[in-house]
Amino acid sequence: MKVQGIIHTYDEDRRILTIKHRRHMVYYYMQNQLLKEFDKFLAPGHLISFEADAVAKVRRGIKAVQIHHFHRIKGLRYRVAKVFYDAALLQHEMLQTIVNHPAKLFLDVELSMQPYEKGVKFTQEIIQVGAVLEVNGRVIHHYNDYIKPQVHPQLTQRTKDFLHIDESVLVHARSAEEWYQTLATWMSTYQPQIYVWGRNDFLSLDTFYRLLGKPNLTPRNRFVDIMKMIKQFRHQKNDIGLLQCAIEMGHTVDKQVHDAFIDAQLTQFITHQFIEELKQVTSR
Repeated sequence: MKVQGIIHTYDEDRRILTIKHRRHMVYYYMQNQLLKEFDKFLAPGHLISFEADAVAKVRRGIKAVQIHHFHRIKGLRYRVAKVFYDAALLQHEMLQTIVNHPAKLFLDVELSMQPYEKGVKFTQEIIQVGAVLEVNGRVIHHYNDYIKPQVHPQLTQRTKDFLHIDESVLVHARSAEEWYQTLATWMSTYQPQIYVWGRNDFLSLDTFYRLLGKPNLTPRNRFVDIMKMIKQFRHQKNDIGLLQCAIEMGHTVDKQVHDAFIDAQLTQFITHQFIEELKQVTSR
């Protein structure tokens, strides 16, 4: 249910705030994750609106209703009311972040994996890159290649087992330098925003540049973590699986395949579905 009111009291230690409704004080409870995100905005006298359970439960010795997520937090004790948080505004900003950049690079990588033997010093490397580059909604480049590892030239058995590949994939693999030059051309020619699922890909690229001894082509402000964006939009606590999200959005894929190009295509599909979802919500 949606609740709106002015905070009467706020107990950070117990994660409980109160709002007066029809002469009665109602207690509302927050889980720790929500508290960490919004604590700095909460104080007596602030006007808030949020989604909450319909039924109160005893929490920390007090009968309180749990808050699911906030819609708006506004400070009234200012010459001009100060908006600390506005979910609707954030949704609009999400949409603008995506649609304002005509060039989009949907990227996914697969990494080499630690051997089964314990205690072996090992550096994970990019061994497959999948990418779809589109400009103004039109796909202009596909990239689906294996990359020769620089530090450990042979694949570990764990890598082969997990990715269902063998050493033959490296016979015609690109060199790390070739992939770097391809990426450099794309970044200088199109200046794309790079869409990834989670943090793994841009962290892996950081390692890739370091091992190659080349300048970083993809600063963090170029990346859009679409998983994080959808998670925030849906007010979800846990990370979302790429395959699960694609299926929920209508894709016909039916099983997990650890392939960088397929995952890049799924990231592209999800992003466009999410754009339509954001357009519907922000047009209300």
